[in-house]
Amino acid sequence: MDFVWLAAALFLVAVLYSSVGHAGASGYIAVLALSGLSVEVIRPTALTLNVMVAFIGIQPHCGHRISAGASPARGPGPILPDAPLLHEKVVSPPCYETEEN
Repeated sequence: MDFVWLAAALFLVAVLYSSVGHAGASGYIAVLALSGLSVEVIRPTALTLNVMVAFIGIQPHCGHRISAGASPARGPGPILPDAPLLHEKVVSPPCYETEEN
């Protein structure tokens, strides 16, 4: 039964953090620490969950040009002129499918 509550709490943290554009590492660490797990278990678990949620969060942006420096808290950042190389090297590699120009 404890596993069900832990999974539900981690899912809730993932949903809440990802709704504002974050992956939620501090939330995972807090939930795992409150559940009494050791540091040796918390570190890789929080890292794995953080990477998975961040990867899921970047999928809607695959194949689209983004503005450098943009964040949900600051609003749109300055758009880099002709930055396809930056886009191809930084954003596109983790994407499965990209739109063709």
